[in-house]
Amino acid sequence: MPLWAISVYFVYAMRRVECPDCGVKVEQVPWADGKHQSTCSYRIFLARWAKRLSWKETAMIFGSSWDTVFRAIDWVVR
Repeated sequence: MPLWAISVYFVYAMRRVECPDCGVKVEQVPWADGKHQSTCSYRIFLARWAKRLSWKETAMIFGSSWDTVFRAIDWVVR
């Protein structure tokens, strides 16, 4: 990880409701999508940088894995 990197952890307890007809439902939040471990904004950020740098360089510079960059690009393209 670069010397200037700041680790940020976003912790949020999703609210849940139990519907008698549908079962347990979890609230939808604007910064996340499905079971992805990164936010929508971060995936877009990585994908934009991966247009200028190699996927490996992008992962290394931003403290992610190559696989995270790949999934970000895949998500943006879809």
